[in-house]
Amino acid sequence: MLKFNYQGNHLFYRRQGAGPLLVILPGNTASSICHQAELDYFTNSFTAVSLDYLGTWRSDRIEELNADWFRHCGDQIAALIERLALGPAILLGTSGGAVIAL
Repeated sequence: MLKFNYQGNHLFYRRQGAGPLLVILPGNTASSICHQAELDYFTNSFTAVSLDYLGTWRSDRIEELNADWFRHCGDQIAALIERLALGPAILLGTSGGAVIAL
C-alpha cells in the first residue's frame, strides 16, 4: 500500500507503469479505485498515479470537508507530484477532479 505523509496525515495513492507522470484526479469525494481501468490503460506509456484525497477511502479521515476543499485537494496533488520527483505532470481530472486540476 503506497502512502505518504502530508501535513501530519497519511495519503494513499496508486502507482503503475513507467514514463512521464500522469496524475488521474478523482471527482468530488470519489477515490482512486474509480480510476483503476485508466491506470491499467495508461501503464504502458506513463507512470500513472491516482490519489485518495484526505477524507476519502484509504487516506486518513477528517472531521469535516473544508469550504475550500478543492484548493486543499490541489495542494495534496502538488505534494504528491513533488514527492514522486518525476518532473512535470500531466493532469487528467473528472468531475471535481477537473476543477482540482485547474
